[in-house]
Amino acid sequence: MSFLTKLGINSVRNIGSAELSFNPNLNIIFGINGSGKTSILESIHLLAVGRSFRTARTVSLVSETSTELTIFAETSSLSRIGLFKAGNAKHKLKLDSKLQNNWDLVARALPVQVLSSKSFLLLEGGPKSRRMFLDWGVFHVKQSFVQDWRSTKKCVANRNLLLKSSRAGGAELDAWEEELSASATRVDVARQEYFKQFEPIFR
Repeated sequence: MSFLTKLGINSVRNIGSAELSFNPNLNIIFGINGSGKTSILESIHLLAVGRSFRTARTVSLVSETSTELTIFAETSSLSRIGLFKAGNAKHKLKLDSKLQNNWDLVARALPVQVLSSKSFLLLEGGPKSRRMFLDWGVFHVKQSFVQDWRSTKKCVANRNLLLKSSRAGGAELDAWEEELSASATRVDVARQEYFKQFEPIFR
């Protein structure tokens, strides 16, 4: 598994500019309140998966003194990842100098897992938190999972749309239900296979 070796941050919350190098074993970030500790972690998470673990509004991460942010990182596997975001404009994400349309390859190159007070939701919260945790693990061990997961969501959305319309029933609904059954079955099997590996740790 790769890990961060270098990180560059510009205009993320209260961080004007920062460059960090990381130890392969353990890194401790410390400082007074408001010094930017959490902003560093947010920058890593934003770069790795395209969103903050604190807010859904990426634009709010841009420093008040700037109109754009940039984050750059290098990993132990020699991958170079860069993110540029200006206001409400579409982001620009690059992996090894190649522009990326989504975060699939970047998320594999820079796997992250957040542990916070919200982690207790795995035990105390509803099934959504547990599904998200499980799916994030499956994503990193089975490459076809994300396509099946997206296909399942698409099928459910289109099936529900048909059921709410006057066109409910017929061949179109049958087609979506058939595709939903196939993709959802693959998702379920992948989750079960992953949990078999995870179960000894869970127990």
